[in-house]
Amino acid sequence: MAEEKNKLIKYKEKWRKCIMKSKTVNSKSLGVESEPINEAFEKLNLAMQQGYVYEFAGEPDKAIKEWKKVFKEVKAYFAEHKGSDLKTFDELLNGTEFVYNWVQDYDEVLRNRLVSCSEDEKQQLGSLKIELLTFLLSLNIKDALNEANQRRSLAETYYLIGQPDVGERYYTELIEAYPDDVWGYVGYSDEYWMGKSEQLDFEKAFKILNEAYNRVTINESEIIVERLTNLTIAKKKKELEDYIELEKELALGEDTTVSNVIDQLRRKTKAVPLSYLKFIENNKKVALPLILEEMASYIKAPDHYALNNGLLALYLPFILAQWEEKGSSRDLIDLVACSEESIDLRIGDAITEEYPVVLYRCFDGDLSYLKSVIGREHVGTFSKLAYLRALSVYYIENLNDIEGLKVYLQNLLNDQPELATRISSIVLMHKREALLSVGKRSVESEFYDPTVNGNWSDYQVNFHNASRDETVEYKKSFNAIETLNKWRLISDEKPVVPEYGILYQKLFNAREKRTPNSIKKTNLQYHHEPIITGKKIGRNDPCPCGSGKKYKKCCGNYIN
Repeated sequence: MAEEKNKLIKYKEKWRKCIMKSKTVNSKSLGVESEPINEAFEKLNLAMQQGYVYEFAGEPDKAIKEWKKVFKEVKAYFAEHKGSDLKTFDELLNGTEFVYNWVQDYDEVLRNRLVSCSEDEKQQLGSLKIELLTFLLSLNIKDALNEANQRRSLAETYYLIGQPDVGERYYTELIEAYPDDVWGYVGYSDEYWMGKSEQLDFEKAFKILNEAYNRVTINESEIIVERLTNLTIAKKKKELEDYIELEKELALGEDTTVSNVIDQLRRKTKAVPLSYLKFIENNKKVALPLILEEMASYIKAPDHYALNNGLLALYLPFILAQWEEKGSSRDLIDLVACSEESIDLRIGDAITEEYPVVLYRCFDGDLSYLKSVIGREHVGTFSKLAYLRALSVYYIENLNDIEGLKVYLQNLLNDQPELATRISSIVLMHKREALLSVGKRSVESEFYDPTVNGNWSDYQVNFHNASRDETVEYKKSFNAIETLNKWRLISDEKPVVPEYGILYQKLFNAREKRTPNSIKKTNLQYHHEPIITGKKIGRNDPCPCGSGKKYKKCCGNYIN
């Protein structure tokens, strides 16, 4: 206890030297005549100061133990004096430290412990922090800046204790309440690139910051520019690290086989080097039977295969389409003969747009089988449209049978009127006069959705416009690598980390050009009455010595 008492004396002496630099000081602890500490709260005041001794000594757990007592007494006071506020309580207490400042320090100590604590401690510390912040927000202080800080701290707490869904809700509500306050966006985005590794999501962080970046009335816009610059650099550094790691792991050697490459594609969920796809292309004779074997395994359990075979599940259809492998026709048809919910899992967003071309290039001409699959009730409308696109191109380009296609589409419209919108799209795709009557019947169907291709007048305009027949896309040469690269599934170029200054200036200038001259770059105005007045310097206030640092990080830090 003697050692702790000496620390407290040392702390007060350091505090005294700093505060004497302020001309507005009127504190009993400095030898200046003032009101004595309220005896009713003497234990509270001592516990508060004892907590500061522990905090500065680097013993946060002991500080928290003391401050739990303080908080309990503070809560008891406010429970008895409903409608009171911290300013009134501070005037009544007249303690060594303002409670207004202390609650911020208590929150910060809890936050720092949460960042470094074990999983077992997390819930207990998180509960203390949430209890503190919920209490402070219940006081309805007329201080927008302070309220925003507390709400942001509360949102962050839920991320720290492993409840990001709750934290996200609080951040969203904060931004809705203060849409021009930069720090809500900053705190929210930081969770996805400066927080836990399991929450790493650069794209989400960019989306949040871009919302603020594009808001011309945002205050302190230079902070958003700075954060976007740092985020971009962090993302590029991560990409470079991944690239180097992948390059080492996937380096092709003299003993590399097609089986090795296929196995690597199976194990990877991120883009792979261009050399891997070229290796397969150059070894078609060996690769084709292995790929057909993989395709057979895929069809046996498509959902399971897609989940457990990484990028290989995406690459197979592309490779087969480039080789126009007719032997895979039925497998590729069966692969998407499923509900809408299973489509993204099986083939992913990356190839849904390309799939009709894949089907056409590998189609073996078995129209009866393809039509039978189109007739299945459980098959989703996306799959049916993909089938119809491939089938219609085959009728026109391979069979030169526009009349046969017309008859088939008419019968299909009779049997499955719910496909009216899809059939209308097939007619627009080819722009053949012989099919226009089918298009008209589709548009007039009660199942037709006019938001897709418009009413009959709009439909006719679209049909007769000068745009080219989409069939040409199916006749062009198909390059798997080019198509995969379009969807960023190939890692070809080594990522380059931009220079901070150049990127910052570029982002800053771009925003300046978009900001109207009538919008003044002023900070968000918070209408509040400062609680702290000349009597004491808060530990979070600028230090009177003029260093520019917070008082607690400068002269208020009595530990050498």
